[in-house]
Amino acid sequence: MTDFARTPAQAAFIEEFIRTGHADATFPPWSGDVVESGVAARNALRSALVAEDRCRQIPFALPTVPPPDELRAMTRRRVEPMVRGLFPRTEQDIVLTLLEKSVVFLTPDNIEQVLFAESFDHSAWDIANLYLASVDADLLGPDAPDLAGMSQKTTCYVTAHYLTGRGKFDDFVVHEAAHIFHNHKRE
Repeated sequence: MTDFARTPAQAAFIEEFIRTGHADATFPPWSGDVVESGVAARNALRSALVAEDRCRQIPFALPTVPPPDELRAMTRRRVEPMVRGLFPRTEQDIVLTLLEKSVVFLTPDNIEQVLFAESFDHSAWDIANLYLASVDADLLGPDAPDLAGMSQKTTCYVTAHYLTGRGKFDDFVVHEAAHIFHNHKRE
């Protein structure tokens, strides 16, 4: 991990983040103004997180993820009964449009982009662990959550394993989409 750090203090900061998901938002080991040090630290943390994820994953055959249009249609089919039962007719299409775009399937092809796009350090760490669990790799630390899915703002993260055989009640897309209702205010 020291490849992403210029000083021993930065290396220790990054190693602590990889192990726990916690990072002091003032990023003390990085110099410069608040913005400059924040950008440098965030890039170092995300680069180290991506590298650690790549290191830990073992060769693993994930199901083929359908193209985006098919994923949106599948998501809409899965959440439509819930939306039709909870929202007035005038709001249903708006909510369905939001939800069908909200699901991100974590794959080897997009994990780096997802981790760099995540605004919050600890959430990026949780997403990295969600992905690692889906490829049967060791999680980043002893306190890493064993998640089946995760919601952040209006985005639901699920693993590509969702696309394989599910049990009768194993619908993580619906579960995670329901979290959006309390993460996002109705307007």
